[in-house]
Amino acid sequence: MNRIANILKGHRVRLLSKAFGLYTPKRSSYIPTVNNSTVSINLFPSRIEIINYIIATKGFTKYLEIGVRNPKDCFDKIQCDLKKSVDPGVEYVKNPVNYKYTSDDFFHKLQHKQLDLPHNFTWDVIFIDGLHLANQVERDILNSINHLSPNGFIVVHDCNPFLYDLDYERVIEDFWGQQWNGTVWKVIYSLLCSRGDLDVFTIDLDEGLGIIRRGGGRKLLEHTNKYYEYKILQENLKKHLNCISIEAFLSLMNAK
Repeated sequence: MNRIANILKGHRVRLLSKAFGLYTPKRSSYIPTVNNSTVSINLFPSRIEIINYIIATKGFTKYLEIGVRNPKDCFDKIQCDLKKSVDPGVEYVKNPVNYKYTSDDFFHKLQHKQLDLPHNFTWDVIFIDGLHLANQVERDILNSINHLSPNGFIVVHDCNPFLYDLDYERVIEDFWGQQWNGTVWKVIYSLLCSRGDLDVFTIDLDEGLGIIRRGGGRKLLEHTNKYYEYKILQENLKKHLNCISIEAFLSLMNAK
């Protein structure tokens, strides 16, 4: 029963409703003013809508996507002046991206002035949706922080696996074409426990959208899930991922 109850919480309702054709997006009544225009967002937005909302609300102009696969899925739908994409092309053979490398190789080449970008180039929004293993996600986040504009945002997908079956580690060949969140959540939890200089939280929708930006003075979370067990995560979900609602996120965006 606990497992069923977990599925019916937050963004899980949206997934089930869409599956049965019951989901109808509604517009939010929260519409802030941005540069003499308005920016609206669905009450149950996807990662694409969240990213576009951040860009529009903050007036950002530079966007990087790590882990693209088919650009039609997300990258092409992002509205930003300068967009760059990184993917080695393992899952999508055509791979029409800017930089056909693994994220590790991309950041290495960027640092050593081997790309068509300044070695200290920064982006306003960096979306991470590459290999969903904690050690890789951690490297992607730390490398991204080094190339993030002072007020920029890192958005990380798949931070809140709602079933154990979607959480475990796999080799890359095992998850092609399948639903898989991997162990991304472990990095969010680790950052909350170790990096007080970062503002870290998870919007409870679209399989968990982790948001990371520079901050300061945040109290570290006590590291009680020593072995990163999924059951303990589910028992302390809101605290261990610093989960917030879409309404809380919108208020936060309007306040800062």
